[in-house]
Amino acid sequence: MIPATEDNKRKLVSFIAGLAANGQTGHSRGILSALRLKPEVIFLLSDGGDPPLTKGELLSIREENAGRTAIHCIQFGRGPQARSADVFQRLAVQNRGGYSYVDLNTR
Repeated sequence: MIPATEDNKRKLVSFIAGLAANGQTGHSRGILSALRLKPEVIFLLSDGGDPPLTKGELLSIREENAGRTAIHCIQFGRGPQARSADVFQRLAVQNRGGYSYVDLNTR
């Protein structure tokens, strides 16, 4: 963890803008692993790539969480929001979180 200074925020945006998506993200596995740590909040940062979370995975996450952890989803992309935004919006709503889309073309 580092302080959220303006300089560190700029570095974060620059770092994220330089990431290349290569697919096959294990969203569910990562979220379930994080939930086992029993945090107050999880921030899921994703390009929303395949494979998308299934209804079964959303249910498993919600059941494992049992309302303890707020899950906020921040999706990065280029241009208009992708269809995958819907699943991240549902994940956030079902787990007391919020959803944001960041268009890297506007940065």
